[in-house]
Amino acid sequence: DIHIIPVRFMNSGAVVVETWASNTPVIQSDAVDPNLVVDGVNGFSFPSEDVDALVEKMEKAYLSKDNLPRLANEGRKLVDEKFNYDYLINLYEKKFNELLKI
Repeated sequence: DIHIIPVRFMNSGAVVVETWASNTPVIQSDAVDPNLVVDGVNGFSFPSEDVDALVEKMEKAYLSKDNLPRLANEGRKLVDEKFNYDYLINLYEKKFNELLKI
């Protein structure tokens, strides 16, 4: 029903994006890319290594389990908008062109 990502270190949010691509909401530690999850909108976030905060988010998710599909849909929207080849290639080309001007 939900993917919990309790990592202490992560250098990208690929796991979150892959989870959303499978229409599953997430509970992630803030060690994952903090720009991905908007708490209560497309998943839940908690401070890394704070077990009590994780428990609170798990309880919140369980008590609002009818809301999980909406969270998953919001995450999936980001995947469709910002994690597709056209969008990513455009970002790379833009950055490459910026670097060439240096």
